[in-house]
Amino acid sequence: LKMPGGKSKKEIGKIISPILEKLVNRLLIIKPEDPLPYMIQYLEDSIGAGAKPLSKKETEELARLRKQHQKMRDKLGHEEREEDAKIDAEMSDSDDEEYIDELPEVAQRKMTGPARTSVSAEAYGVYHKKSIMASRIIPKSDAIKSNIRSRLLQSFMFSHLNDKDLEIVIDAMEEKIFEPGATVIQQGDDGAELFLVGEGALECFRVMKKGDDPEKIKEYEPGDAFGELALLYNTPRAATIKAKSQSVLYSLDRDTFNLIV
Repeated sequence: LKMPGGKSKKEIGKIISPILEKLVNRLLIIKPEDPLPYMIQYLEDSIGAGAKPLSKKETEELARLRKQHQKMRDKLGHEEREEDAKIDAEMSDSDDEEYIDELPEVAQRKMTGPARTSVSAEAYGVYHKKSIMASRIIPKSDAIKSNIRSRLLQSFMFSHLNDKDLEIVIDAMEEKIFEPGATVIQQGDDGAELFLVGEGALECFRVMKKGDDPEKIKEYEPGDAFGELALLYNTPRAATIKAKSQSVLYSLDRDTFNLIV
């Protein structure tokens, strides 16, 4: 199926999927107070100075979206203020016990005791809470530490870290070497670590539909990181990554990742 611009849906998907994947990861790491303006700015920055400028129609649509977003924010703020005023009035007219009796069931559970969480909520809590344990420390030479540091600073995922967190990551990373053709991660497998490319090149393959052959969707080079989705969402590996040439990777365990994210 061809879209109006001449590209198929599959071709468009291959173009935008890496951009959206990086954007989602960036949002989860940076955690902006207001995500939508951040997303718009990120996409504008991703276009680059040499890209074709927006058409008049596209510029007008962007302005309309920004205006609509501001209206939604204003409306939400107004509704929140009204709700706060209503709650304050109710609390002033009744004692705590009567107030709890009148609250909806969900609110009562929050005030009177913990409720049984869903499976997905439990998984999120287990894998995304800040660890109180010390991160692992794997001995390595100063040369390897220096190489890891330079690659971390190249990576959008880690470049924002402060010096303390950067040292934690460097200490926790483990060097792993893969020969050409070796599989680093396999689509569908469970994942407990992410990888930072130190040297070499790797290829990413994904089976789009059951029964189809794997399709190559991208390549990784030094400074790139992959495998974080399994840690962020506690889901199976979304793709298969194989070494295209001899590759030096640095793996980071789940506990340390959760400690700094």
